[in-house]
Amino acid sequence: MKNKVFSHGIKNVEKYYYLFFALILMFFYTSDFVLNCDIKSHYDFALKLPLLFENGVEWFTENVKYAHILSYPGWHVLFLIAYLLFRPGAVANFFSYEYCAVLASAVVNTFFSLATIYVTVLGLQRCFDMRKKIALVISSVLMFVGPLYVPILIPNYYLGQFTANPWHNPTTIAVEPFCVACFFLFCYVRKEKNGLTEKKLHIILGELSILLVLSAFFKPSFYQSFVPAVAAYIVLDICFFKTETFKNNIKCMFALLPVCILALFQYILSFTGTSNGIVIKPFEVWLLYSKNPLVSFFCSYFFLFVAAFAFGQEHCLQERTKISTLFVFSSVSQFVLFSFEKGAGAADFLWGVYLASYCAFLVAMVSLTEWIENKGFNTRAKITTVALLCHFISGLGYFIA
Repeated sequence: MKNKVFSHGIKNVEKYYYLFFALILMFFYTSDFVLNCDIKSHYDFALKLPLLFENGVEWFTENVKYAHILSYPGWHVLFLIAYLLFRPGAVANFFSYEYCAVLASAVVNTFFSLATIYVTVLGLQRCFDMRKKIALVISSVLMFVGPLYVPILIPNYYLGQFTANPWHNPTTIAVEPFCVACFFLFCYVRKEKNGLTEKKLHIILGELSILLVLSAFFKPSFYQSFVPAVAAYIVLDICFFKTETFKNNIKCMFALLPVCILALFQYILSFTGTSNGIVIKPFEVWLLYSKNPLVSFFCSYFFLFVAAFAFGQEHCLQERTKISTLFVFSSVSQFVLFSFEKGAGAADFLWGVYLASYCAFLVAMVSLTEWIENKGFNTRAKITTVALLCHFISGLGYFIA
């Protein structure tokens, strides 16, 4: 008999749910917002992509402003397609060319945001056997959680702390569904290790490998922090945890190889022609946006600390928690240590932290849900829920503001 958890169809209630979020997000991506954040710089680059056929790749690779972005053109290509579809409206004077670009970026960003919600709901059902209604609630809350708002200590909310929802950055929004899907796939492989046939394992690892490669075309920040985390987890498992066979651990390692090879080509494309590169300068970038990194870290992950303290080993010793913790450690370590010779203020290593934050909050919320289902809404659950609510209110305020 087919497991109901693996049958996922969008029913009427869920259709209204996604429509509701689509309307909210479309209204969010207004001209005032898009024209005053990272989205504009990305769509300006996208509008220059046709110059590839006139000026060649070298013109882009020798320009510091464009070389790095050229290595991950996914969002920009989709934006350009949407822009070309809307341009007849601007030609007919229904709206301006500027608004045409705003509308195209709003559609693309909304699509990827909804894709993140969908993948989260699907993953919670398939990987953690969660009921659809609870999965929808968790995904809704996850869309708006952010770091605690303490303006006296950290005036730069967006870049000074770690949010799971970087609304200003379109390429991070675009890579997020790939991030969540890969995280769920790896967690599923570890969770179902005794129940997977060799063929099923190969299929899942193939999917993981393909999604990692695809993610690279939207944003390298994800695989840059996720792949080291997965590799570290596999090494720890071989040496200490010993929860999986050596053979299957090696298979997981091989699934990471294609994106590692692609990463080399992306690095060459990004930096060779501009004399730019990655340098080790501890805390250089973070201190540009926060004078209190320790406080910023605590405010970013207050809910995670409370969950770990409240639920103890039942949460901390879960494989999903170990994987998400390594993901956070990998991304934060890179953000702390690395910078660019040119353009350090772009904070490129910060985007991986945002993606890891989403997964870490997701895991802690799963533990909270399981605790409530098994032991009731007791004092520990109430305290943890209040901590989560603080993050939700702060993140919602950031979204509205």
